[in-house]
Amino acid sequence: MSGEVLFTVDWESWFNATEPKEKWNDLETLVKEPTIYLLNQLDKYRVRAIFYVLGWLRDKEPKLYEEIKTRGHIIGSH
Repeated sequence: MSGEVLFTVDWESWFNATEPKEKWNDLETLVKEPTIYLLNQLDKYRVRAIFYVLGWLRDKEPKLYEEIKTRGHIIGSH
């Protein structure tokens, strides 16, 4: 993994900016496949990223959140 950070990601779901928070638990996040794809691409090109993580999504997708950390990316608060 490169020592430089060349990429940032706002890790949130499609509805987090458009729907009231009260509805979030009833909606499907749809983040797993795109996140795994992105992580694989970042690994392929040896790029380290900062993932600005929405706390709600971290709690909703803990395994995926841990995968981001395990692959050596920096976690930022969102």
